[in-house]
Amino acid sequence: NLTKVIHRMLFIPNYFSSDTDSHLDQQLEMLCSFNEHVPCNPQGEYAKNNFNIEDSFTIQWKLKGSTTIHQSHFRAFNMMDALDKFYYGRSINSIIVYSIILNPIA
Repeated sequence: NLTKVIHRMLFIPNYFSSDTDSHLDQQLEMLCSFNEHVPCNPQGEYAKNNFNIEDSFTIQWKLKGSTTIHQSHFRAFNMMDALDKFYYGRSINSIIVYSIILNPIA
């Protein structure tokens, strides 16, 4: 019953009382608690367990023996994750990486 769900949402615990959690983590926890009470919401648990923001990276590279410089773009958690995705299925010894750039957030 939607009325019961809305009624329960009026009595939300205070998620902003801890000094150790960041403000964004507290907001995420609060939003996920809303999702758990919304009927037919398939992402309630998914949002709580898998809400990780990946950054955007650009890798500039070329094949050894070539003069053409390429750019590849990846979503990754950090530079090592971007490199892992870049090298997947490729020979490390055949590629020269010139730069890894963390792209600005738009």
